[in-house]
Amino acid sequence: MLVRYIDENKNVRVCITDTTSVGQDAYVRLQCSPIALSLITQAMTGAILLVSDLKIEGTMSFKFDGDGPIGHITVEANMNGEARGFAGNLNLDFDPSGELSWFQQALNDGRITVRRKLSSSEHLYTSTVPIIAGNLATNIAHYLNKSDQIRSAISLAAHLDVQKGIAASGGILIQALPGANDNLLFILEDRLVQLGDLASYFARPNGIQELVDILMEGTNAQLLSQDSVSYRCHCSRDRISRVLAALPQADLTDMADSGEDITMNCSFCTKPYVYSSREIRQLCLD
Repeated sequence: MLVRYIDENKNVRVCITDTTSVGQDAYVRLQCSPIALSLITQAMTGAILLVSDLKIEGTMSFKFDGDGPIGHITVEANMNGEARGFAGNLNLDFDPSGELSWFQQALNDGRITVRRKLSSSEHLYTSTVPIIAGNLATNIAHYLNKSDQIRSAISLAAHLDVQKGIAASGGILIQALPGANDNLLFILEDRLVQLGDLASYFARPNGIQELVDILMEGTNAQLLSQDSVSYRCHCSRDRISRVLAALPQADLTDMADSGEDITMNCSFCTKPYVYSSREIRQLCLD
């Protein structure tokens, strides 16, 4: 679920999303390590929160690209609350450091590339900022402050589960509106910090309402929208064919000459697409 609230005087907008089911579906599809799953789930949560702020229907993608052992984390989300994600190393495992976040250990130095595509236009809006010290939420806030120049506070969390992958996950985004009262923003930011174990709220049936009551106390909060969220991949044979056709001509020729079927798996959902040597040869000619 994703809810969006605004205070009575229109100073701040607060978005809260429970992405537990999104993370659990990602685990079923990707079968990745606990560390990779936690980071992918938090990244999808961040993307869901940010894309909900688009005023025109569209999609948003985040690519956290670093020189660490995970390589990259790539996620996409649209205004229908649908998200998908994957990583360069889905089997990532390491001994957690007490000094560094999992995000820092996994990615180290690198950059964040954010792409927005509005349904009404073919134009792709791209922003890039460097990865900084801190966790995944810190880096999304850094992007918002540097690229969008919007004062924001964001918190993301995920609890792992041995059987389901994710026991509970979700996030909160607080954004200042034009002419916002700084005092109210400071109060909400402080309340966000004081929440403690954020993921535990999403493990409870009324967790979202509890968060709204705590964060928006005394603001006469008004509900703007309430929507569902899900893990959904929009891959298709046509899209996979375009990826395959982009390979070097020599590689395609070798595949065709082998006389064997080639299986291409979608990176986001692992769905297999099988191509015969004849189909591969046709791609060489197209």
